[in-house]
This record gives sequence, structure tokens and C-alpha cells, in this order.
Amino acid sequence: MNFKNKTLKPKKTKETFISKFVKMGNGNDPFILDWNFIDNLLMRQVSSVDIATYLGISRGTLYNHCLIDKKIEWKHYTRTLKHKGLEILRLKQFEVAIDNSNITMLIFLGKNYLGQSDKIRQEIEENNNFSKWLKYVKDKR
Repeated sequence: MNFKNKTLKPKKTKETFISKFVKMGNGNDPFILDWNFIDNLLMRQVSSVDIATYLGISRGTLYNHCLIDKKIEWKHYTRTLKHKGLEILRLKQFEVAIDNSNITMLIFLGKNYLGQSDKIRQEIEENNNFSKWLKYVKDKR
């Protein structure tokens, strides 16, 4: 993903800040994290390292801001949002497959959720089982 879009940068203000003790950069400028932006990145499965790097802060600073602002540990916060992102993706896949009659997506979902497989694959597996049985019978003689 390209995170260099200027409109997605976190908001910096001099009037408000999270805590006297949590600062960014050289420590002179108070810094507020844009949690909506971070939430969107987490739902898109972006790693903590990538988020911190993009924001120009350390992971520790990110984790501390999460404790101060959200009153929750970072690992629990990310787990919740990443799971939410996966659920949104799953719902969108079903929507595309069913509402738009996307045959390829229907086949993909059938294989992954219903255990369906291609007929050719089944025939190969059946032939392999038959070959094993023949070999077993020959060895018994």
C-alpha cells in the first residue's frame, strides 16, 4: 500500500494533546493520533510496525497512546479491528458472489466454506485410492 497520500496524515495541533508525557519527534510538539485513520489501516490488516513507521513514531509510542487514548492494550485493540476487517471482507465476498452472480467467487466460496472441489481432483483421488487398493491386493497374493 502507498501511504504517502498527504490527506491521510495524522492531525497535529498545538492547542490539544494527549498527555504531557507522550510526545512525538523532538518532544517539543504535542501530537494527537488520528484514530480513525489508524482504525482503517488495522481493518486493512496493516501491521503495527508499518503504522508506526508511517506515522514517524516508535511502536512503543503507538502502544502508549493506545493505552492513554483508548484505555485498552494495543494487542487487544488491533485484534478487534483486524477481525472486524476480515468480517467486512467476508461479507463483501458473499455480496459480490450472490448479488452479482459472480460464478468465480461462488466457486471460491464453495471450495473454502463448503469443502467442495473440482470433479477432476476427485477423480484423481479416487484413482489413487483404487491404485493403492490394487497394490494392496497384489501384495496379499
